[in-house]
This record gives sequence, structure tokens and C-alpha cells, in this order.
Amino acid sequence: MFPAPRAAAPGPGQASFRPALPNRWPYTYYPVVDPLDPALACTCFKLRNLARRVTTLYDEVLARSGITVTQYGVLTVLTAARRAREPIGVTELARRLQVDRTTLTRGLDLLLDGGLIAIGRQAAGADARVKTVAITGEGERRWRAAAPLWRKAQQRLEKQLGAALHRDLRKHLDRSAAAIGDEAS
Repeated sequence: MFPAPRAAAPGPGQASFRPALPNRWPYTYYPVVDPLDPALACTCFKLRNLARRVTTLYDEVLARSGITVTQYGVLTVLTAARRAREPIGVTELARRLQVDRTTLTRGLDLLLDGGLIAIGRQAAGADARVKTVAITGEGERRWRAAAPLWRKAQQRLEKQLGAALHRDLRKHLDRSAAAIGDEAS
């Protein structure tokens, strides 16, 4: 997909080289890692870069629905909760999505402003301090309209990666998440 990086000639006093980078950085196959640029060898950096690229792919495909892949994920969890007739609080929603509660709250504001979700309080007899989140009728309509686009994004990613790499990536992501657990220690 990317051309192999070419080594720049070392300058005076340089022991290693810094590869000449094309417009889109191929962070994968550097024979020598510049000690001043540890990001090229950082697993977290590589995962975040891949996550941004995959998110961009999904967001581009979902754009016609007017929601992002992150919003689609929130609406999917809320749709499942609605079908199970299960109230879901902000903290529980954050746990299910595996995101920080504060980050989730900022994202919920956009869905609330768009009329796709409603935020209320627990039913009588429950802890009134707990905010519950529910998908609205408009939110469910938008989620249904986005579902075929989401499947298209899934198919596009699988096509770009190839079926075997796509399957292996998902397997290794699941295994890695299980090995690390809910909180890295």
C-alpha cells in the first residue's frame, strides 16, 4: 500500500538515519528506529493511529446518516437496552462502551441536541441522582438508517485488509483486550 521508506543519508555526527516519510506515514516496517522518535516503535502510538484511520473510514461511510461511528455505537447500546426494557445510566453506558464517563457525557450532548437521545432520572424508588439515557424514536430511526452504512463500512474494511487479516485483527484485538483487562496496571 505504501512505498518502502528510503533512508536519508546520515549527516555529520549522526549514527542512525531518519527515514524519508511519504505523505502518509507507513509506521510499520522501519529497519532502524531513530532514538529521538520513539513513537515509531510505540505500540500505543501505532494502535491510536490505526484507530484514527479506521474511525475515519467508518465516519466517511456513515456521513450520509448524519452520525459518526462513535454515535452509532452509543445508539446501538441504547437500542439494545430499550429492546430489553432496561434503563441504563450514564455510568453503565460508559462501562459498556468502555469509555471515560466524562468523555461520554460530552458526546451525549450532541445526541441530546439532535433529539436522538433523552436524559432523565431513575424511576421512583431508585437512586434519583442517577441520570438515565434512552434512545428516542428519532434516534432509533437514525440508527436503523445508519445500520446498512455501518455494514458497508465493515465490508470495506474487510476488503482493504483482506478476510484473513481482518479476522486475525479482530481475534488479536479481543485477546489483547482480555489480557490487559478493564484497567491496565
